[in-house]
Amino acid sequence: MPATNDINEGALGSFRVQMRMKPQLTMTNYNALAMFEHNNTQNFMDALFTEPGDFRFLRGQAHAYKGKD
Repeated sequence: MPATNDINEGALGSFRVQMRMKPQLTMTNYNALAMFEHNNTQNFMDALFTEPGDFRFLRGQAHAYKGKD
């Protein structure tokens, strides 16, 4: 028996909906997007990322991390 009455509820349903809307989405990007929404990352960034240097630092960190694959 399904955990919910609606097939589009839950993690698998959310994944199905996103894949319908964005068919080129990778699993890694889907997971990142889901975590961004679940953790209210935008509210955190709005509150604490007030200086342009904050974004430069974050981009630098992301660039350095990408090179470690």
